[in-house]
Amino acid sequence: MSFAAISAEFKKDHVEISIYSGASFEVGTISYEVWYSNPEEGYTKVALVKAANIDQVYIAVQHENWAPKGEAVNLIQRIRLDHVSMQIGDLVRDVEKDCWYV
Repeated sequence: MSFAAISAEFKKDHVEISIYSGASFEVGTISYEVWYSNPEEGYTKVALVKAANIDQVYIAVQHENWAPKGEAVNLIQRIRLDHVSMQIGDLVRDVEKDCWYV
């Protein structure tokens, strides 16, 4: 699953990512929260992603897509995480369905 473009807006304690698909660059309509495993606190919310499906979320939260120039370093340090890309053990929550994915 791919997408045409991605935008990331960094907030104090998370990033808001929008994924645009197709020739008309339509933004995804499903809201997902991305939670990274945190050795100190269990899990920490790192992103709110607007996407067409969960496959796009996984691709979007790889560092080369949402922070290709190291933009996430300050956020990751501020919220005390040790990884930028989504990895095994991290969680995604479909906000509307209140459904969690591992």
